Amino acid sequence: MKIGNKRDSRGFTIVEAAVAIFMLVVAFMGVASTTVMVVNGNAISKMSTTASALASAKMEDLKSKSFTDANLAAGSHADAENPLQGFYTRSWSVTDVMDASGMGVSYKTISLTVTWNGQNSSRSMSLSTLKTNSS
Repeated sequence: MKIGNKRDSRGFTIVEAAVAIFMLVVAFMGVASTTVMVVNGNAISKMSTTASALASAKMEDLKSKSFTDANLAAGSHADAENPLQGFYTRSWSVTDVMDASGMGVSYKTISLTVTWNGQNSSRSMSLSTLKTNSS
């Protein structure tokens, strides 16, 4: 209602209320989508951290074994001692590198891989090291 040149400002119009509600809905949708991305990112990070811990623990175990241990025989190996079997797969391969005379093994190359399924795709993490024959 107008009184002279002044407008009556006793409330909001329906258009103003609709615009305000629309802006709130858009803001809440942004917050919701960001929350979903953060939760998914945290899940991926947790899986990667667990895989890294599994890989590091097994690599330290392999490095501590004697040069002639069966786990360090040339070839591919599957980990039967994996504490998270079913979720993560740990495997490694060992390659013997002969010494200059060709008579003995100078060192071994160990390549370890941890694989897992996350976020609808297969993921993996790999570590490699050398083990020398100290005898």
